[in-house]
Parts: sequence; structure tokens; C-alpha cells
Amino acid sequence: MRELEVLELSALTISEAMAHYQNLYQEKAQQATLRASE
Repeated sequence: MRELEVLELSALTISEAMAHYQNLYQEKAQQATLRASE
């Protein structure tokens, strides 16, 4: 039972980390697009 909890926790952490990095990447891409359009 304990192993299942750890797997669920790590899966949640991985998805949260991926969402965090995706947001960072999108912000940088938007900034680059704004600079290119100036």
C-alpha cells in the first residue's frame, strides 16, 4: 500500500514539474516573440 502512495505522489510531482517548466518555456517564447515584433 505504501508503494502505491509513493508512486501516486511521484507521478503528481512529475506532472506539476512539467507544468511548471512548460509555463516558463511559454513565457520565454512570448518574450522572444514580442522582441522580434518590435
